[in-house]
Amino acid sequence: MKKLTFFSSLLIVAMLFLGSCSKSDTPVPGSVQVTFPITYDIVAAAGSTTSTSAALDLTTILQPSGNQNNVKNVSGSVLSNSSSIAFSGITGTGASLNNITFDDGISVKNVVLNDTYSKQALVITKDTVLSMGDNNYFNLLGQIGTDLASKKSISLKATYTVSGQSVTSGKITFNVITTFGWN
Repeated sequence: MKKLTFFSSLLIVAMLFLGSCSKSDTPVPGSVQVTFPITYDIVAAAGSTTSTSAALDLTTILQPSGNQNNVKNVSGSVLSNSSSIAFSGITGTGASLNNITFDDGISVKNVVLNDTYSKQALVITKDTVLSMGDNNYFNLLGQIGTDLASKKSISLKATYTVSGQSVTSGKITFNVITTFGWN
């Protein structure tokens, strides 16, 4: 009788376990628009080429909206036209940034920021905001969102050359406004 009770109990536990495993963990489809900055401090000697990286994690980006539990199910992103790249606080008389490239090792590979009109490498000498009117900037920021959606975290490296005088302070800030979706 004890064997029958044991096997009956074991069968009930197995059925409960299988029943709990068969529940659907599929999230309710949805999306959320988030704004997040990617900021690089600029400090470099004249004539030098400098690289700096920023780590981006989708869980952290989605946390303020309360959607961090959906990270594993994020399947895509759509960039807003309001996104921009800003250069600010560049100090140093006659200083300029040029050969500005970005690389995340996934899809963004040595993307050079080009001037919208001349299509030559962009040269920054003062506070400047690059809007999304140019496909070069739009594609770069859009690809960052796509790579975050697929890899969930990335490291984005910025490389630039300082010409003229040394730059003692300044920032490059990506203001990314994108909608992440899950299903």
